[in-house]
Amino acid sequence: MNLVVLGIIAGIVLLPVLRALGIHREASVYASRLLTALAFVVIFLVGVLAGEAIRVPSLALSVILLGLAMSITSISASLLTASLLLKQHKRGKQADKGSPRIGSPSETFTPLRALVVMVLGWALGLSLPSLPEWVLDQVLYYLVSVLVFVAVLSVTAEIEMVTRNTRLLGLGALLGVLTMLSSGFALLVFYPLTHMEPRVLVAIGAASGWYSLIGPLLTSINPVYGAIGFLANLFRESLHILLYPVVSAKGLALPGVAMGGATSMDTGLPVIAIYGDKESMITGMVQGVVITLAAPLILSIILPTS
Repeated sequence: MNLVVLGIIAGIVLLPVLRALGIHREASVYASRLLTALAFVVIFLVGVLAGEAIRVPSLALSVILLGLAMSITSISASLLTASLLLKQHKRGKQADKGSPRIGSPSETFTPLRALVVMVLGWALGLSLPSLPEWVLDQVLYYLVSVLVFVAVLSVTAEIEMVTRNTRLLGLGALLGVLTMLSSGFALLVFYPLTHMEPRVLVAIGAASGWYSLIGPLLTSINPVYGAIGFLANLFRESLHILLYPVVSAKGLALPGVAMGGATSMDTGLPVIAIYGDKESMITGMVQGVVITLAAPLILSIILPTS
């Protein structure tokens, strides 16, 4: 069985056990902290491998610009789809600014820090000879499998909270599915320009902001793809934080949640809580949980690994 899929199953099976033992909240906190550390490690390794493969400055610039273009395309597709299929909600009462940031990764994990870690890895990769084959085939693959397992455990707090509202539970689940579908298929427009495999383009979009997952998964296929996928989803998280206040002010607080994708339950949650309303905040949490649970499974199917 694919180890990524096994990580998902193991995490889901363990969740009710932890809840029965009464330690699910503590497990969620520790899993969140571990997830942060693992995410930094895999991002650094993706950077190293990208640095080995992308040594020409013009190619590096092309990767950055392509990642940004893909991010804008996927985030626009998600917002448009959500706006068309969901009732548009005007901005409601501002949520408490003191709303806790829950979920994973922790507040120490930010887009800027992730980018710095990747750049450091990239710099190291530029100065290294080619790494042994086992680094790509074994270390990175096992790290991603563990990362997925820990990510499932880290969403315990969100699952416990959002299950109290069945209507928003369904709405958030629908939004999560729509976000992955619209983001994935929207990137097929880049095929004539890049001639990247359609499955790779769909996977980059379907990751919906989870750059610490899609980066290493694609790196196992092609380090250049890994760098593009990482940057496209990293930029998505940053654009969501930047643009959500504007979109919410235009009366699209709820559809705007789709822009955040997987990050709407953690790093993107504070901006939703401040500039959106309670409904948007809870829906964003559900969307994030759904994508966190579904993305590893879907991506492992789209991008089969050894």
